[in-house]
Amino acid sequence: MEPENGWLESGVHYFPEPGSTGSYCGGRASQMFKQASNFEIRDSTFQVAAHIINNKIINNSLQSITVPSGYQEGMSNLNSQPSTPVFVGRESLISMLEAHFLEGPSSLAQHKSKIYLLWGLGGAGKTQTAIEFASRFEDRFTAVYLIRAASESLIQASFYDIAKESGLSEATWLSGKRWLEKQKEEWLVIYDNADSPGLNLGSFLPSCRHGNVIITSRNEALVQLTVGSTGMATELKDMDDKDAVKLLSIHAGVQNATIEESSIIMEIAKTLHCFPLALVQAGAYIQQQQCLSTYLERFHSQRAQILAVDMSQSFDDNTLSIYSTWRLSWENLGDSAQEFLRICSQLHFENIPQSLFKRAVQNLGKLSEKHPGQLMNDVIFVLKKVFGNQNEWSDAIMDQIIHQLKSFSLIQVLQDGMLYSMHPLVHQWVFDGLKAQHDVIMGILAISIGNLSNDDMVFVLQIQEHCKWVNPLNMDEIFIWEAFRKLWALSGSYLKELELVQHLLHVSETSNGKEHPETLAIAQNLGVVYRHLGRYKDALGLEEPLLELFEQVLGKQHPSTLKQMHRLAITYWSLGRYDDAHHLQEPLLRLSEKVLGKQHLDTLSRTQNLALTYGKLGRYKDELDLEEPLLKLSEKVLGKDHPATLSRAQNLALSYGKLGRYNSELELEEPLLRKSEKVLGKRHPDTLSRALNLALTYRKFGRYEDALELQGPLLELSEQVLGKEHPATLNQAQSLALTYAKLRRYNHALDLQEPLLKLSEQVLGEQHPDTLRRAQNLAFTYRKLGRYSDALGLQEPLLKLSEKVLGKRHPDTLIQTQSLASTYAKLRRYNDTDHQCARLRFM
Repeated sequence: MEPENGWLESGVHYFPEPGSTGSYCGGRASQMFKQASNFEIRDSTFQVAAHIINNKIINNSLQSITVPSGYQEGMSNLNSQPSTPVFVGRESLISMLEAHFLEGPSSLAQHKSKIYLLWGLGGAGKTQTAIEFASRFEDRFTAVYLIRAASESLIQASFYDIAKESGLSEATWLSGKRWLEKQKEEWLVIYDNADSPGLNLGSFLPSCRHGNVIITSRNEALVQLTVGSTGMATELKDMDDKDAVKLLSIHAGVQNATIEESSIIMEIAKTLHCFPLALVQAGAYIQQQQCLSTYLERFHSQRAQILAVDMSQSFDDNTLSIYSTWRLSWENLGDSAQEFLRICSQLHFENIPQSLFKRAVQNLGKLSEKHPGQLMNDVIFVLKKVFGNQNEWSDAIMDQIIHQLKSFSLIQVLQDGMLYSMHPLVHQWVFDGLKAQHDVIMGILAISIGNLSNDDMVFVLQIQEHCKWVNPLNMDEIFIWEAFRKLWALSGSYLKELELVQHLLHVSETSNGKEHPETLAIAQNLGVVYRHLGRYKDALGLEEPLLELFEQVLGKQHPSTLKQMHRLAITYWSLGRYDDAHHLQEPLLRLSEKVLGKQHLDTLSRTQNLALTYGKLGRYKDELDLEEPLLKLSEKVLGKDHPATLSRAQNLALSYGKLGRYNSELELEEPLLRKSEKVLGKRHPDTLSRALNLALTYRKFGRYEDALELQGPLLELSEQVLGKEHPATLNQAQSLALTYAKLRRYNHALDLQEPLLKLSEQVLGEQHPDTLRRAQNLAFTYRKLGRYSDALGLQEPLLKLSEKVLGKRHPDTLIQTQSLASTYAKLRRYNDTDHQCARLRFM
């Protein structure tokens, strides 16, 4: 029996034999169809290819309809993708979808289609959220359709199914799409898994001014489709802790969990960063293996294997593991994007600076010539694999790589494309699939940081967290050690710098000998690190014999010998031994003028340091007599806007302050700050320091509110630019606390000083002079708050430590002795007070 409308439903059509009654073909079938395709004649039978299944006779001609690849009957029906029976969380997002589609004017009323994009990593729950929303509110829409959007052919197959389900006489995918567009109703269409970057999804969206559309995709670029309509987009990220625990418990089969089990489940959820598919996979594994108590131990020892195992059973149709899910994205990436991800996986997963790669490419040529070898060849190979054979940086190539990765939500872009971040689990996944490339990553980092200067502090702050992931001491490359040493010095990570410099010194002494110029130069750097750490006695023990060695090996007038004299004088100065510093600095300046010339940069620097020593000796007029002509000479030699000139202007201002010429100090400092902001920028460390000095000058005038207005944002800015643990940031916090104290806001000062002391002990060490000063200032605040016992508990051990570290005659030690006496007096321990006062008289 022939179907209605002349449609034939079989995939193989049979025609009568040639010559029989009613033959359609006549007697020469093979010649008649010799230009046709998609058929063969076998045993006098016309065999039509299986993918042409619908024929219609129109105007005495045979029309063929091609069925899109991947077609399945009913595939556009919402029930063909049932909602998961254990949908957990995402309630805020469901509410946002409800508000977008069902609250306010409808699409028909506002004559605009409504679009909502759900985007994010594979496994984040995009499809489940869209289906759950549609299932809950199905009766609020006239119809709900599901478009499988993984490819053009599947989209066409879905629309073809809509055409068939709607009973269209001409069922094609295009007729299905056009039919939907003509239905002026509040229908909902879900385009699911529109992940392919090459898919032009916009051409498959309904071309009408009504209707509701949800798109799920890994491709953030589809946000563009929400522009020009009533559109919204939301990235699906990790679940909150409560929902993550619930989801994991359900899949692990844990009911009525004990307190211990709940704690374990929470720890597992946090280890998996509350990522939905990872939680589902972990739950399935735990239920199958009955290993809740030992899962984390197994995970940490076998992470890659556990996260790569597909699930044998699932509440829905998805049994792919999290790693298998992401592997589908990986396979669609180009070689450059894959290699870029491999590099990123060996850094910290957050805030990876684009400048890391830019600097590496730009520095590669010069450093590869200077440090040839296998490691450098490997670095060149990897960088060229990512960025091509170009010798210069290309923003276009970088943009192409990031575009690919964003298309699968494998990377997030921050700060106008200057920083990149990866989801922690993606980071682990790429890392787990790596062959060891640690040497290459170390080389790339070293090349990127190889020419750092004080002007690169923004980059230093960005890169230091990534450099903490690697250990340069595992390498046998001096250029890597030296690059990391400079980084740790600029970032204020002096303990890390100390470890490197000590290693460098040992290597140089072993290979070159103790008197080799290279060994002497490294020993000089070690003295500087000791000083930065407040280990002045260690610095002195190194630098005094080192000066003698320089004089023996290189001669008294050699520039390196002069540099060592200069550094030893600074150590004397740091120990409060200003006379000893002065006895070195005056002949040093004469030698420097003779050997290098009065306008040499080192001579200018030594002039400045001698002036500072005069200041410490109370010789303020001599200090000023050096600094005023020094500033003019610096302006002549370096220019008025040079950073060194600006520093000398600051020092001159401070000298005016010592002489009580506060107006002259202020007249220099206010325009100096404006110039520093213009020349160096508001976020430059020197600018922050000058803003602090201006605030201190305001304090001298009793303008405490003006000082506070400057200092409040200064601390936050220093934390952003230098980091919370940088010594300069600690100084900003201390100074702000003192301003609060001047305003008698002692509780505010205390809120800063207590955590500051702990941080100072952690970063600089308990014996660092700055740490000792912060302990003394905290004790002062305790006294002001009437907490005399707390003050005493700090001051007694503090005085002993100060005498040990700085010596009994150091100015700071004398201040602490006097302060302790005052505390004894407050506690009415007058005998102890008299004892401390007597000690002061004999010091």
